[in-house]
Amino acid sequence: MSRRWDPQTTLVFCAAIGRAEQENAESFLKNVTMSCHVAEALQQSPAAQCIFFSSIDVYGIPAVLPLNEETPVQPEGYYGWSKRMGEFLLQKGLV
Repeated sequence: MSRRWDPQTTLVFCAAIGRAEQENAESFLKNVTMSCHVAEALQQSPAAQCIFFSSIDVYGIPAVLPLNEETPVQPEGYYGWSKRMGEFLLQKGLV
């Protein structure tokens, strides 16, 4: 259980291994593991909200611009997929 936040806390999660630094299976696993740990902590000790800095990379190469919340996600690389998985895991952690 986290002792760093309480049910009134807004958690801002903006950590990642960026694709410019490392774009491979190892960085994917590290990013997903990071998100998994935060999601597990949120399940044990809920916060009021979690703001997750994802990435435009979750959309892949979109056919239509501008992007919005209705644009389908179609990640292509390890980084985009890791950010999409982070979104999924954190949504589950906040349930």
